[in-house]
Amino acid sequence: MLGAFPQDIVNAVRAYGSAQLDMGTGDQQPLVTGTLEGNNYGILMYGCEDGPCDSLQFFATFSNARNDLGWMNQWNEDQRFGAAYVTGDGTVILHWSVNIDFGITQQNFDDSFDIWRLTLGEFVDHLYP
Repeated sequence: MLGAFPQDIVNAVRAYGSAQLDMGTGDQQPLVTGTLEGNNYGILMYGCEDGPCDSLQFFATFSNARNDLGWMNQWNEDQRFGAAYVTGDGTVILHWSVNIDFGITQQNFDDSFDIWRLTLGEFVDHLYP
């Protein structure tokens, strides 16, 4: 069983490449940032205040990217993992949430991270045709 504390998560992520942990301050969530196959991404950790975290949100942001809403809606309709949206300033966000409330095995984390890797790569390929 993989521990669900922020340091456990960043240690697991480092198996896939460079990653840093920012514990945040105040009401900020712990955040892992890293690079995967040349793409920057982050993992926000929720519910970690009084013990192990209960969920993760993988995300990547893209500025100066294709932000056509029709294309974005089609992506969201066609994809099972990784929802995308455009912020008010035109930044494109891809995110995917994972529940780890009752623990996660190393095998399940590896599979979840691989789903994120594949989704992120496919999104980038479509975002920058």
